[in-house]
Amino acid sequence: MLFIISLSQLISALHNVGAVYLSAPFEYSCDLQIPTENSEVKNYIKTLTHYPPGFSSCTYKNHNYSAIESLLLETPQTDWFKIDLTEHLSNQSVSCEIFEYKMGSCMLKEAPQFISASLVYERNSNWFSFIWSNIRQVQLGRRKSMLSCVILLLITSISVAFVRSYLAFIFLRFCVALLVSGLMVINFVLLMEITRPEVRSFTGMMNGIPFGLGITLVSCFAYFLRDWRSLQLALGIFGGILLIFFWVLPESPRWLASKGRPQEALEILKTIAKWNKKVLPSDVEMILLLTEPTESSERKSLLNKCSHVCEDQIKLFRTPVIRKRTLIGFFSWFVAAMVYYGLIFSGANLKADPFLMVFISGLIEVPSFIITAFFLHKFWKKACLAVLFIICSLMLFIIMAIPREQLLVTFILANLGKFFNTSVFQLCFLYTSEMMPTTIRNVAVGTSSMIARGEIHYSLPSTVFGVLSLAAGLLALLLPETLNKTLPQTIEEVEGKKS
Repeated sequence: MLFIISLSQLISALHNVGAVYLSAPFEYSCDLQIPTENSEVKNYIKTLTHYPPGFSSCTYKNHNYSAIESLLLETPQTDWFKIDLTEHLSNQSVSCEIFEYKMGSCMLKEAPQFISASLVYERNSNWFSFIWSNIRQVQLGRRKSMLSCVILLLITSISVAFVRSYLAFIFLRFCVALLVSGLMVINFVLLMEITRPEVRSFTGMMNGIPFGLGITLVSCFAYFLRDWRSLQLALGIFGGILLIFFWVLPESPRWLASKGRPQEALEILKTIAKWNKKVLPSDVEMILLLTEPTESSERKSLLNKCSHVCEDQIKLFRTPVIRKRTLIGFFSWFVAAMVYYGLIFSGANLKADPFLMVFISGLIEVPSFIITAFFLHKFWKKACLAVLFIICSLMLFIIMAIPREQLLVTFILANLGKFFNTSVFQLCFLYTSEMMPTTIRNVAVGTSSMIARGEIHYSLPSTVFGVLSLAAGLLALLLPETLNKTLPQTIEEVEGKKS
């Protein structure tokens, strides 16, 4: 069951990290709109607009191109070098209005300002994903929510490969990111709710391995499929393996119990016990256990579902204990995500093979999850979270002292930082799901994931990553320990009050 549910992590990685290649910078320059059809004249004029290092490709020299064109057309090509163009040349730079692109691997002929917008919209889709997935999960349950994500993800991810407008590309990639984010949250919450306490830490960390493998896989796809449409189509079709969920994915027994449906929850628990060759207590005892903590009556109308969309988010701040955990969790998620995606996307920005850099970046996650799972079984989670944050910050601080030219050393240190940060990121998922009660567990994980996302820009100095990682590590010491503890069902349990 762990393997099957974790397949969604593999597909999520393909679409998440695929942006490294799908939205990669490409060559472009100003289109000077030279009317002549003489290609030799056009090419010669372009040589006059060559940009020195550091010069913006969005501007060009304001030469008198019409006069230059006339002189070139009137003079034999063999004598062009004799023409004195001094009076027609200028040092003044002006902004481009129309661009021309090196076609083949680039996306579409749109202003390059839209290129950077792609990553911004994809990352910020988590704000919408959190609202959308919350409505669906609270009312439909984990299974139906995940299945709807799978179908919509297949449709949108394949559609991206056929769009002809960059605005349509951004919109569909936004939808893909929204669905992937929802899928990841539902995946983890469901897994935690069907896992017994003594193996919850191990299961939570192992669930991250497919994501790391997905990062390595997307670099392989991109290496062999250099055209972005072929790459996007391959990623979309590969996601079809998630259709297996229709036959094997169970509903969360905890969610069913919280909705006052203990009999359905019991049937699923019997199936899980049969798979694991375990024996459950009698049906009467199980029904009593499953009917203890339940939510109030379900909201029936669609209007009420929409009007109460933020009700569960308010619960995260209403009581003092939950409020403290929420705020520390928000900050930890924000730091973990900023460092994690900053280091991943930097693999393609380093002046080295972007396919190899991203491949190694994904591969290093596998031992990170395995080693951390071992330590979580022996040590307190909050201690592990704090130590991992602090070690990660030390790696990033050391990078500041390394000369920019030392590419190999920088890459090794960055990947050591990512090794520890990968564990931190997955531990944030695990810890948040264990600290919060069933009634708001999905909201807590989803909202924290939403807070974590922002625009990715590796020019942020490593000192920012390091300082924030250190601060998050110290704040983690204020969180409660959850090692081998039973998951709380209600807010009252967390606050230490009687239900």
